[in-house]
Amino acid sequence: SKSLPETLSELEGIISQIGPGMVSLTNIQPPTVYITMNRDFGSDEVASNYIDALIKKNIDCKHIRLPALPLNLDFFTTRISSSLFPQVVSARMVSALRNAKLLHSNGYLTSDPRACNWRDILKPYSNDAGDTLIADKSPISE
Repeated sequence: SKSLPETLSELEGIISQIGPGMVSLTNIQPPTVYITMNRDFGSDEVASNYIDALIKKNIDCKHIRLPALPLNLDFFTTRISSSLFPQVVSARMVSALRNAKLLHSNGYLTSDPRACNWRDILKPYSNDAGDTLIADKSPISE
């Protein structure tokens, strides 16, 4: 097995997604990429501050801001799995979210998915697909 210093010296980069954090590896600072969602202003601001600090240290870094995606009728089919969520099921899921007033007419979520009851709405469909809707484990939740 490799010792920790050997492992760190082989590290070629860091990618921080969802919750940005400053990574400090003693004297080693590999190139770093922060990925945030456009609508997550808090994480975006934190990542921007870290980017500024890394730039001052002449460390290669990048900030990628991902746009929100509208939930069209085949969203779950194309984004997760056509075998778990055939197009007809995906359309029902999107319609259920729309009927629960969780989607704007353009398909975008009306509120932060971390703070609304979308899991209650999609639970019947996720159970059929074996998806637990547990954060960090569920394809739908991610």
